[in-house]
Amino acid sequence: MHIYESQFLGIAPIILLSYLCSRKFKHIEMENVTETLLDLKDGASAYICGIEAEAALCNRLSDLGFLPGEQVTRLYSAPGGSPLVFHIMGQDISLRRHEASAVRATHNSADAV
Repeated sequence: MHIYESQFLGIAPIILLSYLCSRKFKHIEMENVTETLLDLKDGASAYICGIEAEAALCNRLSDLGFLPGEQVTRLYSAPGGSPLVFHIMGQDISLRRHEASAVRATHNSADAV
């Protein structure tokens, strides 16, 4: 499911984001989810499966573009290991380690959507 589906055009954006975060995006089999964004190595790419976090963090990450099916690449991390910098939807975003650990990812794009 994508945010731009016609059935959601009449719903206010706040309600839509709350709906997306509350429904856990999609039931995913744990053997298909290989890692979180924290586990990615520098230069590695993956596809987002979902976010396992409280509503506030889920909403923030969704606003930044961390949505199911989106490809994300880990660019680098600071010398101390936090923050981590990711490239997603044409922009570079830095996340704290605990934020990156909330985003589940897979290397197979078919498992992400």
